[in-house]
Amino acid sequence: DFRNLDEVEWDEYLISDYFDVNKEKGNESNMDSLLPGDTPLISAKKINNGLKDFVTTLPRKIKSSNVITWNKDGDGGAGLAYYQEFKFAVDSHVFVLYAKFPANKYNQLFIVTLLSKYKEIFNHGRANSLSRFKVEKIKLPTKDNQPDFDFMEQYMKRMENQAIQKVGMN
Repeated sequence: DFRNLDEVEWDEYLISDYFDVNKEKGNESNMDSLLPGDTPLISAKKINNGLKDFVTTLPRKIKSSNVITWNKDGDGGAGLAYYQEFKFAVDSHVFVLYAKFPANKYNQLFIVTLLSKYKEIFNHGRANSLSRFKVEKIKLPTKDNQPDFDFMEQYMKRMENQAIQKVGMN
């Protein structure tokens, strides 16, 4: 699919129709008490894909890979979303979004970019919350009245290939 962004149809969708959010308790809320380790700790940071540190934590607190993290609040990172390719621990200021569709790195990277536009809406005075998550919408490429996840995947693969070619030429 070699269409550009302006060559596809777009529509709004409820985020909660396509993602479940972590609701379980036990996220890392006392991060200073964690010992150094090998597990990435994702926090509500505005840089480094949310990575705060590498820690040791209980296996039940480790989240699965191939998911999106979405900052609820934080140090200027409220509303930012990141794709998490590896297993990780998460602090209590971050949602973990589990796709309800056949998700992969590429279609989720596409969605992360669009979710991160919420940085303009969420801040320390207006945090992202579970009730807001349930009603927020996202504008996505659409085909047959459904999000066009195939287009999103192909588009991001093209962007990746262009970046690789650009680096290879330098």
